[in-house]
Amino acid sequence: MHALVKQFAKKHNLTFLWLPYRVVRKSVQLPHKFYSNLIWQPEANRLHHLKDIHQDRKRCFIIGSGPSILKHDLTCLYDEIVFVVNDFALHEQYDIINPTYHCVSDPRFFPDGRVLKEWYEAIRQKTKSIKIIPFQHKPIVDRSKLFINHKLYYLRYFGIPIWQVGTMSLDITDKVYTGDTVIIDFCLPLAFYMGFREVYLLGCDTDYKLNEASDFSQSFFYDVRKSPRERSIPRYEYIVKSYEVAKKEFEKHGRKIFNAGYGGRLEVFSRVSYGEVVQR
Repeated sequence: MHALVKQFAKKHNLTFLWLPYRVVRKSVQLPHKFYSNLIWQPEANRLHHLKDIHQDRKRCFIIGSGPSILKHDLTCLYDEIVFVVNDFALHEQYDIINPTYHCVSDPRFFPDGRVLKEWYEAIRQKTKSIKIIPFQHKPIVDRSKLFINHKLYYLRYFGIPIWQVGTMSLDITDKVYTGDTVIIDFCLPLAFYMGFREVYLLGCDTDYKLNEASDFSQSFFYDVRKSPRERSIPRYEYIVKSYEVAKKEFEKHGRKIFNAGYGGRLEVFSRVSYGEVVQR
């Protein structure tokens, strides 16, 4: 709308109206911004308790949903701090791993103002994992009364593309940006804020094999029919650029991200042997 008004004013030689329009527009936005910050503050205060909460552990593992994860023996991670994402409750070793955090940033888990039933049914017995969900879906979660016995945190998710602005928010009490994958949206900012010095990625294949299976049947470790949420074609170049930004931001603070997965197309980070890492 903003761009259309500017174009219209220029086309019809009404540029003298541009300044008043901007003043009015800003005055309308200010109350909304004030209200948005006001309702966010209680959750921001809760998130402050996560600051450097795991700095004594040095490292964590973030597990994506790529098919390569089936090549890993994840039971080795039972005493590690582990982040999992999205439909990972479908993994048969979920209970053994007992992941510490379960992150979801995709709004398609909350279609039409409700919690996706299939996803909830898959995780409802997995109450030990702390759930991280977008703040804008808090009213949906509250109305559903489905997560009463679950511990949840919310992140204020802004649609600012990391690959465009070349930076990412590492202060989760403020906001997080989008990197076109929950690994970058939520997991990496959380890992940084919690104090981890080393982050090991697993199953972040960044290779959805869309040319081989347009129905996504080869894109994930699980049967996609068990999670019937809508899916869109991911942009490989956007994800890679966002990972590059994450690498730069972590290294700026003396921290490291490693790819401990098998295969895939994610070459932004140094590759390490999963077997050797878990034996340390």
